[in-house]
Amino acid sequence: MESRATARDRSKLYEHRAHPDDERSALLSYMSLGNGVRTSSVIANRGEGGQNEIGTELGNGLGIIRSLELEEASEVLNLDLRILSEQLDDDIYDFGFSKSIDETLDEWGEERVYERLIRTIREERPDILFTSFLDVPSQHGHHRTMTVLTERAFVDAADPSVFPEHADEGLLPWQPLKFYLPGTEETETLNFNIGIYDPIYEKTYPQLGEESRFLHRSQGMGRDLPIEDFFQSLNLAGSHVSEEEEEDIFTGLAFDLREYGKTLDNRSWENRLARLQAPWMRWSRRTQIVKVCTRKQYSPYVK
Repeated sequence: MESRATARDRSKLYEHRAHPDDERSALLSYMSLGNGVRTSSVIANRGEGGQNEIGTELGNGLGIIRSLELEEASEVLNLDLRILSEQLDDDIYDFGFSKSIDETLDEWGEERVYERLIRTIREERPDILFTSFLDVPSQHGHHRTMTVLTERAFVDAADPSVFPEHADEGLLPWQPLKFYLPGTEETETLNFNIGIYDPIYEKTYPQLGEESRFLHRSQGMGRDLPIEDFFQSLNLAGSHVSEEEEEDIFTGLAFDLREYGKTLDNRSWENRLARLQAPWMRWSRRTQIVKVCTRKQYSPYVK
């Protein structure tokens, strides 16, 4: 994991969503398996209000099943996983389809869910936040809630006056550098193709994403995809990096040790970090070796 381990130490992508099967699996696959970025998913609840295509369990029973499916799916994509619902009788519960943000926050407890969300950001210290859905009236209230809370948290996680009790635990404010929403024709700032065939996995990144989605068996997820272009549209809704035009999602971020060295006001350390990175840059060109290591260490389910 030489060159990719470096990326995982520096660059962190944090996806926020409501339910266990809401992930944008293709993008997560591209970032985690394709670029070696430390990638995490934060899920509000355990999907207790969903359907069950493999049995009769509903409510908490279904929530347990979906949590286990989520853990397996996350392993395929090498994702770190956080669930804001901490126990079976937690108020952050999938109570079924919600029509509004207000209804969702009344059920979940706004202070409770927001404190846990801010806590995860301060603990994990991600570079990038993004959400799977937009805050639009036609969308599920749980999805809209996570989008709105994430947009707030992009600012508030860095504010020491927001949940100041965290400091007593040694948990310091943290400022993510970028916040992305799904792009639309009107809002898109970045569009890129991730339908790239990986000769080691013998699949494209969207196909690898579907390998994880097949594991959401109770929800009947997963589909067979052809090898073809697969474009991702994003909207950079918040940024604390330079205003240069984005070439890719990493524009303005210190992706590896060499890039991180450039941010230091210390030429000696900059040179040392560049020398440390150099061997792994040569290794990264030998993609077979790097990807085999990735596959063996992190993705036991991918065939």
